[in-house]
Amino acid sequence: MTTYGNGKARSAMWRRHWTCALLVLACFAGFAGFAGLVGCTGGVPSIPEAPNEILKKADGYFQRGKYWPSSELYKAFLAKYPGDDRSDYAQFMLAESYFNDEEYPLAAVEYRILVSNYGYSDYVDDGYFREGVCLYEQCPKPALDQTKCYEALDKFNRFVQIFPNSPLIYTSYTGD
Repeated sequence: MTTYGNGKARSAMWRRHWTCALLVLACFAGFAGFAGLVGCTGGVPSIPEAPNEILKKADGYFQRGKYWPSSELYKAFLAKYPGDDRSDYAQFMLAESYFNDEEYPLAAVEYRILVSNYGYSDYVDDGYFREGVCLYEQCPKPALDQTKCYEALDKFNRFVQIFPNSPLIYTSYTGD
């Protein structure tokens, strides 16, 4: 054990320890305040047990424009009840939540899952079209790489071939 010969050295040591402790507490309090500002604390919605209640709560969040909590609930529904008759609806609404939150890469993936896994669904043509819109939204300025734009154009052309009678063909997407 180290002993300090005089009182000045001992008080200097304690000041350093208390200063460090106070700095740690201040950093933690600052982080907690920052986390609260960005919605990290308490933002995950509680997940009901019944499948109907999960979808009802998710739809409520979606209707109020709270897309992140709705996406969490739709994901929870899909994880807990993958074979449910409403899984295609939950998958579509998960993609719509990301789309409305302007998370276009995530939305495109979820639309692709809808089209691939739920080919029987009434939402397939909407999902296919919206996947193209997501790719279009990711197009950069003309001076940059246009890969996403070409992918979007290809997706829209294939959409017209696969769904020639869809009312979405005549939809003018302006990005507004």
